[in-house]
Amino acid sequence: ARASDYQRALLYFEKASAAGVRFNTRTFGKITNAAAGSGLMHEAEEWLANLRQATFSPNNEQYGAVIKAYSRAGDIEGAKQCFARMEIEGVTAGIESYNEVIHACGFAGAATESAMEADTAAKEAKGWLVHMQERLVEPDLFTYNSVLKTCAKAGATAAEFQSWFATMYRDAITPDAISYVAAINACSQSDSAIPQAEKWLSQMDAVALEPHSVAINSVISSCAKAGDAQRATHWLHQMEGRNLIPDLFSHNAVMDAFATAGDTGGAEKWLQVMRAKGIVPDIVTYSALINASAKAGDAALAEEWIHVVEDARLTPDAISFTAVIRACAKACNPERAEHWFLRMEKEGFVNSFITYDALIDAWAKAGKAAQAEQCLLQMLRKSYDPSKVTYTALIHSCAKGGDVERAGGWLLKMDQRRLTPDVVSYNAVIDACAKAGDLAGAERWMNSMQQAHLIPSVPSYNTLLNACARTCKPVMAEHWLQEMTNHRISANVRSLNTLINAYAKVGNQTAAEQWLLEIKKRGL
Repeated sequence: ARASDYQRALLYFEKASAAGVRFNTRTFGKITNAAAGSGLMHEAEEWLANLRQATFSPNNEQYGAVIKAYSRAGDIEGAKQCFARMEIEGVTAGIESYNEVIHACGFAGAATESAMEADTAAKEAKGWLVHMQERLVEPDLFTYNSVLKTCAKAGATAAEFQSWFATMYRDAITPDAISYVAAINACSQSDSAIPQAEKWLSQMDAVALEPHSVAINSVISSCAKAGDAQRATHWLHQMEGRNLIPDLFSHNAVMDAFATAGDTGGAEKWLQVMRAKGIVPDIVTYSALINASAKAGDAALAEEWIHVVEDARLTPDAISFTAVIRACAKACNPERAEHWFLRMEKEGFVNSFITYDALIDAWAKAGKAAQAEQCLLQMLRKSYDPSKVTYTALIHSCAKGGDVERAGGWLLKMDQRRLTPDVVSYNAVIDACAKAGDLAGAERWMNSMQQAHLIPSVPSYNTLLNACARTCKPVMAEHWLQEMTNHRISANVRSLNTLINAYAKVGNQTAAEQWLLEIKKRGL
């Protein structure tokens, strides 16, 4: 049971049974533990039922084992239902049972790409922490670390983590390396990811908690997500300076930093560094190289790397193929993107909405709204839920063709599916209005955005200024430029260029020249 070897535990149980041994509740508990430890939820549930049939009452330990099985399988609903049955039967839950339900919340949060689902998982984990405290069950380090991991995936801020650490110290629980790694991982969701991650690493040093490879790897990952290859390589060398050996994960994270920056040359040089150290590249390494090509819009190079992967007798995965599709999208080659999508589908790699998003984006960038919509319908038929990215890409495809009605329709459908449109979504509809020369429509959608309590961005105003310029309404353009100033949003060169263009269209040379001087006056 301790080794989670269910088959051998069952063998000994059967031998004992054949020898006429009379079993007690402890025996059933151990074999339930063995099944649970092996992640066999149904077998664990059966042994719980066998326990009752033998006129024994399951206790906290046995229920805890079954909850653990559900937790390790990532089945949060199963874990919660088992916990509810335990409470109904009057069994007092111990810390292990609570910890496993919270762990299941963390597993559910880690497994999702949806920010909303990750946030829900974090709220559930915090709710269970409150629940156990209300039942006077004191949380331990495992409890808090499970909550912290879930909050990290949901993008908890540095201030929130400081608050959690203060709570832990109040409860006489000292945060350990796992706690700090969770805080560092949360930084990757923030705009100031690298300085925050480095600050947490400094705090570890300050409390004499020697950062281990996982902690520094997390900092390298934060650098990678920010596309800062220089800081990523710096921390890999720091790891070596601390007598820690950077592994394949460390080197792949640096490779990912080059990829995020779209630096194909840097990524290829780093591949040579890895090979010189005797580190054998894996599919993650090559996926980063393909992603670098995609970011650079070099579809041919991305496809070439797929062939290198196959020559190395590695199997391209969903990430590799999706990166090639994105490269084709950036190169405005949707037909080639579809070719790779069909190959993915044939090999069974289309397993998430992310791949569909990439193909829809390819059709959208080419302004082919009908094909993008067909792709969405196929996505729905396969029971994949569209994301905000999906709908925004569709709106962009309509915008390219100046189809205002269609663009607005997709934004409303997005709202109907309880996917709250963001600033980028509204910008796409305003852009559709601008391209169609519909200034009134552009202004109406700008007002709708503000009524939805969203703060328009510089691109929002620039798109609206473009609508004013296209309809030869420079006075309205000046009005919206003033609105930017009123809302403390700094206009950029593009904003003022658009205003110059608006006056140029009506032949007002004097006003156009005045705004040219204004650009210089603003130090732009």
